[in-house]
Amino acid sequence: MEEGMKQRVNWCMNRLSDRDTEAMAAAELEALARSLGPEALAAFVGAISDARPADRPPLRRHSLRLLSLLASSHPAPSLAPLLPRMLSSALRRLRDPDSSVRSACVHAVRSIFASSAAAAAAAAVPALLRPLEDALLHEQDSCAQLAAALCLAAAVDASSSAAADDDDEVVARHLRRLLPRLVKLLRGSAFKAKPALISLLGSAAAAGGAAAPPSSGSSCPASPIPRRRRLGGEEGRRRGARGARRRREGPLARLQGLLPLLLRIPEIR
Repeated sequence: MEEGMKQRVNWCMNRLSDRDTEAMAAAELEALARSLGPEALAAFVGAISDARPADRPPLRRHSLRLLSLLASSHPAPSLAPLLPRMLSSALRRLRDPDSSVRSACVHAVRSIFASSAAAAAAAAVPALLRPLEDALLHEQDSCAQLAAALCLAAAVDASSSAAADDDDEVVARHLRRLLPRLVKLLRGSAFKAKPALISLLGSAAAAGGAAAPPSSGSSCPASPIPRRRRLGGEEGRRRGARGARRRREGPLARLQGLLPLLLRIPEIR
């Protein structure tokens, strides 16, 4: 049965490269993707992941759209074991010269991470984020940098939107560790896709990456600094007011206040 399904998928994929048969083949593949049972998902993902860089853009683009369709139309628990493989297949398109293929890659990544968060697998989200982070931090091609930043922003948005409140903190802790590296990347001259990176910083901040870790509620240990030095004087009052203001502000508001300062740095303009 799986062999017959693979042959059908390959037949349709080959016809995606022909303008006369592209619409018919795309409709047949989408209908097949929606009707798959859990036991056939792995074979289908393997069949649509075989697209090569030499293939025509319609084939590369539709293979990514099928990944998005799978992630949005099948139960998240059924797809959970396949998500790393689906993500790896999508990330092969970061360097694609066709902008429509890179756009489809961003949409596929968003759908994959929404499925991961909906599967109550928030603990797995940081592991899924790491390939995107590696691509963002090490890519030298400007198109790949742009695609990696947009994909990572889409992944963060989807994970924080679909995850339960308790699971949000798992993603937020990971983003708090990542945020300094993103700011350092923004200040450097090697990264060219600055607007996309700023958008990513906004997504990370909105997801809790710029927030301070929650207080445990335990009392702080006694400080060796005299009390009058910590609390007295005009400087102490100013620091207290600044701390209260930061606690009132959300993470996104703090990021918006930070961006004008960052944009004054010559390397960022």
